[in-house]
Amino acid sequence: MLKKLITIALAALFLTPGCNIAQSQTLTWKFQSFDNKALDIQFYADDHKHMRPDHRAAYSIEDRSMHNYTLSCAAGEKICYGAWVRGNASAFWGKGSNDKQRCSDCCYACNGGTTPTHKLNAHSTPLDESHVFHFY
Repeated sequence: MLKKLITIALAALFLTPGCNIAQSQTLTWKFQSFDNKALDIQFYADDHKHMRPDHRAAYSIEDRSMHNYTLSCAAGEKICYGAWVRGNASAFWGKGSNDKQRCSDCCYACNGGTTPTHKLNAHSTPLDESHVFHFY
């Protein structure tokens, strides 16, 4: 009986118009690399609690083809990207490796949409940590 009441209460909560429970959305990111080296990409929730794919893995780009990554996220959640040259975290775009850098234009709200194509250009000289590159 208690199980049935809980099920009914949860169903009513989820079906109530204007309910404040975050709805699931997606955000599709588009990237193209023009670097001669393999790149790794991670996505970070702005609350610093979630990494995608996870804290031990990254998506890889090893060619110049267009790459699309569709992420599931809560509606309105702010998602940022970080990309870096594999083996050289000081050559980066966006928030870099492990969400360590700052950026002003590498985050988007999860709204069921698609980002512009991020063109990750080749690094011609070694970088120090004061450089942040954004190529759109």
